[in-house]
Amino acid sequence: MHDLDKLRADAEELVEEWLPREAVHARLASRWTPEDIAEFGHTVVEVKWFQAAGQDPFADLATIVRPLDWALLARFVPFED
Repeated sequence: MHDLDKLRADAEELVEEWLPREAVHARLASRWTPEDIAEFGHTVVEVKWFQAAGQDPFADLATIVRPLDWALLARFVPFED
């Protein structure tokens, strides 16, 4: 059996702050597709982060996404019949 109190005490010595309690997941889609893809579809980028309760996730999302390179990170998803 693990000594959870000892594990917590050890972790508290190593970290300044615990992860916030809320995980946020955003799946962004665009009609943009790479030039080398001939089939119909769209691209998506998924972003996940932690934040404190009560924070505005849309403000955080804008800050996270703004510097990202969509063309580099996006995954192509073909349209299904």
